[in-house]
Amino acid sequence: MHTHLMTKTTSSAVPFQPNAAHRLPLAFEVAPLVAEINALSAESWLAHFNTSYHDGGWTGIPLLTADGRGDSLYAPIRALVAAESAGTVRPTGFGGQCPRLLAAVAQLHCPVKCARILRLAPGSVIREHRDDDLIWCNGEARLHIPLQTNDRVEFYVDGRRIMMQTGQCWYLNLSRPHRVQNLGATARLHLVLDCTVNDWLISQVQSGFPPAPHDHGQDGASQFSQFRDVVFSHPELQSKLRNCAHLDELLAASVALGRDYALHFSIEDVRAQANRGRREWIEQWIV
Repeated sequence: MHTHLMTKTTSSAVPFQPNAAHRLPLAFEVAPLVAEINALSAESWLAHFNTSYHDGGWTGIPLLTADGRGDSLYAPIRALVAAESAGTVRPTGFGGQCPRLLAAVAQLHCPVKCARILRLAPGSVIREHRDDDLIWCNGEARLHIPLQTNDRVEFYVDGRRIMMQTGQCWYLNLSRPHRVQNLGATARLHLVLDCTVNDWLISQVQSGFPPAPHDHGQDGASQFSQFRDVVFSHPELQSKLRNCAHLDELLAASVALGRDYALHFSIEDVRAQANRGRREWIEQWIV
């Protein structure tokens, strides 16, 4: 299978530039895939290596890697490029136990450099960050196939919440700021693939679908936006927040005061908006 995955023609140029998120016209039956995952032992799950980006509830299982090793979720870009050139991407021991998942990966007619299952536990967050190596115009793309989710999983790319349903396949521009929070009671499971952009993938994204509109009023980012409007009209709230000596104190105070007004958002919602304001202020001076 790995030879089949790694010998598909790569586009020599990538003139098309997709939006921050785009759903491909593909569909996957998730029940047998989740069953394979559930059959793996609890010891199969590895902590995600970007420890500064999450609160400990982000784990994964490698299915395809540059050398077939399954002891790490991390694969240096240099190793991925070398594996792609040599056609040596191989299933790990975990991948060997999951033939249906590997068959799902094989439905993608573009070079797949690595594949893994990523799980975000209930109540856990992935803090806002960028993956600077995932740049479409450089031929790098990451695809997400949700296998298990819930209505309270909030995945934001560039400040916009992306609603992804199970069985769908999404291209996400994760070189842009992005974050996730699972406010639900069940784990979120995604099949995540790093791919090389080729003509097939370009055509899939071009013929796909932009994110569907949804009711923004109840997600954390929207609730915090409403809280900001409340603060601007209440000087006593402005005074309370202005008296916070440290950022962590300001974040916690904002969340607590929001609840007094029946507005529910997380510290990460506040932090992301602060980061966005800082970026916009800096970018206005870039010529």
